[in-house]
Amino acid sequence: MSQASVRVTVPPAAGFVRIVRVVASASAAKAGLDINKLDDLALAIDEACGALLEVAGTTSLECTVDLVAHGIEVLLVGHNAEQPSWPPAGWLDSLAGIVLEGITSRVEPYTHDGAPAIRFAIAA
Repeated sequence: MSQASVRVTVPPAAGFVRIVRVVASASAAKAGLDINKLDDLALAIDEACGALLEVAGTTSLECTVDLVAHGIEVLLVGHNAEQPSWPPAGWLDSLAGIVLEGITSRVEPYTHDGAPAIRFAIAA
């Protein structure tokens, strides 16, 4: 499968996470993820976006979905005016981190161009 990317940026409010889920789910369906994996993706998007929305000073959420040979890779970035330290110590042991590790094939919280970010993959 050739790689294709889809990107969407939304305001930093919980009500806009639905748009991120729809965009990511449409891409994932194109990648051949089954209904159970689509459910996992929706939960992963909710948890990752929720974690990024908790960061003070977040000005927007950006989601990039890449279709890859083995499924999809998702990058969520919480653009932030305050440039906080990210991820907080022990983040992978938080509820969001545990959930993401349990339902994705890989999860990585890190700083992307100075902004808090979470990258994860879901295998087809």
